[in-house]
Amino acid sequence: MDEDTARLRRVTIALGAAVTSDEVAAAILEHAVLELGATTVSLWLRNADAGTLDYTGGAGQVIGDFTRFVSLPLDADLPGTIAVRTRAPITYRSTDERNERWPSLASVESATEATAILPLEARGEVSGCLSIGFGERRDIDNTELSFLLTVADQCALALDRAMLLDAERRARQTLEFLAEATQLMVTALDPIDVIHQLLDHAVPQVADWCGVFVHEGNALKRMALAIADEPDLAARIVRDAPPVPLDADVPVTRVWRTGISERVARMPRGELDATYGEFAGEIERLGVREFGVVPIVARGNRIGVITFAYTASPRRYTADVEAAAAGLAGRCGIALDIASRFERERTTAATLVAAMLPERLPKVPGWSIVARYLPAGDAVCGDWYDVAALPRGELLVGVGDAAGHGLPAAAMMAELRNAARGLAIAGHEPGRLLDDLSALAAQSVHDSFATSVYGRLDPESGAGRFALAGHPPPLLVTPDGRTTYVERARRPPLGIAGSAPTPEFEVALAPGATLVLFSDGLVERRGELLDAGFARLASVAAAQARGTVDAVSFADAVIRTLCQDLADDCCLLVVHRDEAGAGAGDGGRREAPEPLA
Repeated sequence: MDEDTARLRRVTIALGAAVTSDEVAAAILEHAVLELGATTVSLWLRNADAGTLDYTGGAGQVIGDFTRFVSLPLDADLPGTIAVRTRAPITYRSTDERNERWPSLASVESATEATAILPLEARGEVSGCLSIGFGERRDIDNTELSFLLTVADQCALALDRAMLLDAERRARQTLEFLAEATQLMVTALDPIDVIHQLLDHAVPQVADWCGVFVHEGNALKRMALAIADEPDLAARIVRDAPPVPLDADVPVTRVWRTGISERVARMPRGELDATYGEFAGEIERLGVREFGVVPIVARGNRIGVITFAYTASPRRYTADVEAAAAGLAGRCGIALDIASRFERERTTAATLVAAMLPERLPKVPGWSIVARYLPAGDAVCGDWYDVAALPRGELLVGVGDAAGHGLPAAAMMAELRNAARGLAIAGHEPGRLLDDLSALAAQSVHDSFATSVYGRLDPESGAGRFALAGHPPPLLVTPDGRTTYVERARRPPLGIAGSAPTPEFEVALAPGATLVLFSDGLVERRGELLDAGFARLASVAAAQARGTVDAVSFADAVIRTLCQDLADDCCLLVVHRDEAGAGAGDGGRREAPEPLA
């Protein structure tokens, strides 16, 4: 085996052991100097995204300052870029020859004289070039050049293999990153939460900073911004930087108008001023070297943009990063759209609930009537309560629960509650009232059902007639603290046909007695028998009935004890007959009592 073959074999073995691009580069730089007798060797790789040839690393003696040459435009008239463009090696025997052929290099000091610059080509693509320099002047003849080209071919193959493995690893990491981002974002139902989940995931995994702009009026409003190691600056920018007018000629507005992503090598100061206002100087001092801007689209509509910026870290806005950014923006668009629609529905339903429930309960001499209304998790549900004075002097008293949550449940609640009032005013007794409500629910466009308890109560005598439709029975608490769930029979839930007219039962409230009407959220617990919940309520009610009963304290104690960890909506109506004098109550409150606020 001749010496050239032995040297080539050692280089090939070293390159074969390298797995990543960095390891291949290290092997090239180490063994090219050792095996080829070179003074210096440098590796330059093509950056297709930026259109440049970038210095990746070197070995051997380097003198002088060549920092202005670490990233070269591919169309530059320089040896390395020419070798990459032409796919042909370039050699020169001395620095004098180099300077004569490329005058722009005359001021660049060099530790070498003769140099060979070899393109690295594999599978028809040139990935960069290898520059090998020798300390003495010499002619690089065809035999030596042929050997150097063989070494370059081995380097190119090793680099190509490593780059394929790197690309596969990056693709896998991108998929894992997007899966994690999806999981994080779809669990947030508030638009601001969605945005912050996104930023927390993107910085610093994808970029050194990340910002989200959303379309609002005639501008893009900065909703959130995360800057690695600069949280205070990010917060001040979000708080104080003005919105960006849509007609401004800056990357964020261009991307919003066109829907096409942009990569910006460096934003001019004028664009920084237009985008960040008084903070442009601080951003410029951070040394941002490139931006990526990606549109956020939901159901075909552009709703904003995401910006990715890079400062001193080794990360770049590569094609892989752009793919991850686009995937992230797509998921953000879906999550924001879902969250925004949920927010609109919640606001609409909450407004409807507030409009449909009694603003104040009637004040009835000799009685204290208190209501509590607690949604599980938000302000939207289908539970309701009602107390109204009827033409013959009686009181309509009722509680109901429309199945489900959100706008459909709130709308059904409104239909049934209003219908119940109308039927009661028309003189319907509780049993017939529930039968008619059931017929209405069966014809409702909401395709749902509800449970309810309604009664007519005579304030003078304390006598009442009640009926149930699939609903928990009222709890009667006597003045001496005894508790009884009053129920004789019931019909199926409203919306489900019954086999006979709804039966009624009588309830008599003596002075000092309390009647508790409630929805099932007050007593139901997952994995527990319903009887346990009924027993818990009865125990709390009995404790509150000892001594003089204050209806407000009674209701608040029930809520405080039984509604600390709501899994379902909760509605409570306390009807107490005073022992003497006129009761006042609190007129009914829809919010939680003070201890739970």
